[in-house]
Amino acid sequence: MERPAVTRVTRVTRVDHSGLADLVSHLPRVAADPRFEGYFGMYDRQAWYSQLSLAPGAEETGLATPVLPVPGYTVLLHQEVAGHLAPLLGTDTHANLWADYVLDEAGLPAFTAALEKLIAEPGLAQSLVSLYFLVVQRPGPAAPFALAPVLDAPVQYGIGVFASAPVADEELVSATRRAQRRLLEVCAEVGGRPYLYGAHALDRELLHAFYGTPALERLEELRTELALTRFSRRGFGGARP
Repeated sequence: MERPAVTRVTRVTRVDHSGLADLVSHLPRVAADPRFEGYFGMYDRQAWYSQLSLAPGAEETGLATPVLPVPGYTVLLHQEVAGHLAPLLGTDTHANLWADYVLDEAGLPAFTAALEKLIAEPGLAQSLVSLYFLVVQRPGPAAPFALAPVLDAPVQYGIGVFASAPVADEELVSATRRAQRRLLEVCAEVGGRPYLYGAHALDRELLHAFYGTPALERLEELRTELALTRFSRRGFGGARP
């Protein structure tokens, strides 16, 4: 007899925050708490909040907010994001300027201070759709890779800055791109990394700041030697070392 598939139920608790600083101060505490196995945070222009999933067998005592069973935590995560972004995918009237950044704990405060300033200025103040936050724990035996979109640190923090502006509003598009450029600069200054699939405009200076000259020179050698014409063309193909 065929047995029905078992759907795992994840216990999830939601924490509301007063703003960016409150949410960001919460991230290291989540990373250090063994009760939690999953985390994402959101700002949807209406509220700041975190969604945390408890590890199997983890105690619920001491939590300030109710814990609810959710059939699929990953589904919940993607639904939260898609609810804001999916409606923008079906139209060619808007420029979807979405970018993600990865920081370690040392670089997180300076980056979020710059972000807090930029989301209040012309540009992101008008075009921002949502902010998205992750806690990323790198596996111990993970292979080092010089051009990876993550850092060589056991705990990292992902921040997605999702903006959208009417294509016809060239001034707003330009202002949003300037804000993205500033975030890239700060990310490089504090030793972070950008996700390369985003709307990043990486030039030679930024490439060297993120990945270092030796790695980029070696990439050029391998491209020539092995004809790597398709290796991350968006991330590394436009600006040459």
